Amino acid sequence: FVPIVEKNFYGWDSAVQVQNIGSVAANVTITYETPGCSSTQNVAAGGTAIFYQPGESCLPDGYGASATLTSAQPMVVIVNQTYGPGQTGTQGDWSMSYNGFGQ
Repeated sequence: FVPIVEKNFYGWDSAVQVQNIGSVAANVTITYETPGCSSTQNVAAGGTAIFYQPGESCLPDGYGASATLTSAQPMVVIVNQTYGPGQTGTQGDWSMSYNGFGQ
C-alpha cells in the first residue's frame, strides 16, 4: 500500500519503484483509486520495475490519492515524489521518498 501518489497534484508527481525479492518472476499490479485504473508489469526475480504516474493515461491530471500493489512474490516498494515547478528557479529540496507499507 502506498498512501499518496500524484500526477500533477498541485505540481507534484510520483513514481513507484518495486523490487521483486522473491525467487521467481512475478506480475506486479498497481491499482489506483480511479475506477478501472491499474497497470501490470512482469518483474524478474531480483529485478525492478517503475510505475510512473504521469505516464499512466488512465489517471486524470491533478490526481493525488493512494494505490495498492499486489504480487505473488514478496516485494519491496519505494515512492519517489518531486515538485517540478520548485526545481527551477527556487531554493530548497523539492524531492521526497518513502517506503510502501505491507498489508
